[in-house]
Amino acid sequence: MSYTLFKRKVFLRANYECECRHCERPADSVHHLLKQSTYSEFKLDPDNGLATCGICHIEIERREREGESLLEIIPFKRVRIMCHKIGKFPDKYKEFE
Repeated sequence: MSYTLFKRKVFLRANYECECRHCERPADSVHHLLKQSTYSEFKLDPDNGLATCGICHIEIERREREGESLLEIIPFKRVRIMCHKIGKFPDKYKEFE
């Protein structure tokens, strides 16, 4: 699967809307829930993609860098799907358990 097809599948699943909690803007980017460098086997898995608007994407990345909570911004369901696939909750998602 190509990266273009991966993005298209993520956007279609989200109906081209930002999937972040309390956001109603259109999606224009995709955020990988699990880092591509650590979980390369899920790089093109649509379940690992979160459709986001630019504002939410920047906020998610800022929170990740600063070790802040993601619980109030990322939908619980999306995280649970990927954590189930890898069989654990990575440290940044421990609060979602």
